[in-house]
Amino acid sequence: MSTPRKHFAVAAGIAMFASAVAMLVAVAQIPKPVIDDGLGPRLMPAILAGFLMLLAMGFTQAAWQGRVPDVVNDPEEAPDPGSRQRALWLVAGLVALFVLLAYAGIGLAGVVSFALFARAFGSDSMPKAALIGLGTTLVIWLLFDRLLGVQLGGLIHFGEWRLG
Repeated sequence: MSTPRKHFAVAAGIAMFASAVAMLVAVAQIPKPVIDDGLGPRLMPAILAGFLMLLAMGFTQAAWQGRVPDVVNDPEEAPDPGSRQRALWLVAGLVALFVLLAYAGIGLAGVVSFALFARAFGSDSMPKAALIGLGTTLVIWLLFDRLLGVQLGGLIHFGEWRLG
């Protein structure tokens, strides 16, 4: 591995570690629940942050020793044809998710973003992807909002009007 690429890989490992530290700081800001059963809302994010720290340390050490593979010139690792279009579909899905989540609710945001993500991964049928997205979004909303009590807001809402 060339020295500039090695330095870039080491910097990426340090950035991953810094992200894990930022996650732990954010986890510490989560208030303790009134009834503490030991498995509060901090446990899983803290475990994930710790796991990310371990991965970052391992990656940084491997990069420092030059053991991170350099796949830039490997023809098997080259992007598939149409990768820019797929990236644009993914970005459109993320934009739709964030914009629609605030203005139309998780239901419509989930359906539209799911269809756009499916198109990015090669789906030819947007209506079929939208129907699958509707089912997936509905199940997720019912699980979290109704069963687990995690308030996700209305399934669909426009101004004062809400469904769910």
